[in-house]
Amino acid sequence: MVEILLQKTNAGKVANFITKVLSKLKTPENTLKMPIEELEKLLKPFGMYKVKAARIKKLADVILKNYSGRIPCSEKELLSLPGVGRYISDAVLCFSCGKDKAVVDVNTIRVITRYFGIKSSYSRPRNDPNLYKFIQGLVPKGKCKEFNWGLIDFSAKVCKLKPKCFMCSLKKNCMFFNSVLRNQ
Repeated sequence: MVEILLQKTNAGKVANFITKVLSKLKTPENTLKMPIEELEKLLKPFGMYKVKAARIKKLADVILKNYSGRIPCSEKELLSLPGVGRYISDAVLCFSCGKDKAVVDVNTIRVITRYFGIKSSYSRPRNDPNLYKFIQGLVPKGKCKEFNWGLIDFSAKVCKLKPKCFMCSLKKNCMFFNSVLRNQ
């Protein structure tokens, strides 16, 4: 559910309200019992609250009916759930199921492509299967959570849209820094 809340919203907003939301939506049963208007009001701070409320209700219904209220740990089953795409599936597999999956989004792609000097031929690099495979190959066995959290945090604090290269501990080997910024 957290990943649905994070769609097209600032992670800081989610962090400020997530405890309240999770306390009210502990189980799929709780979610289904809550009137849609109340759920929408609860989700309003996240933006797109009507869409997110409808997705969460539908998802809770399917999880309850098809999986006895338990989120599956199979990529195929996760991808069959309403509103679940590759990113959400990989995030659940990594953070909830402990599977060695890269959690690839525009932020982590930015870090990896800058550091390794990779250029995708796709207009939307997140759809590039070669880039996805490359990033997946970087995930250390048994350390997927640490790897993904580190990459997510690094992209939010250092390797931002306007990067803080001069404070970056990785700049020595970073292709972006060494080819674009070093001589400025």
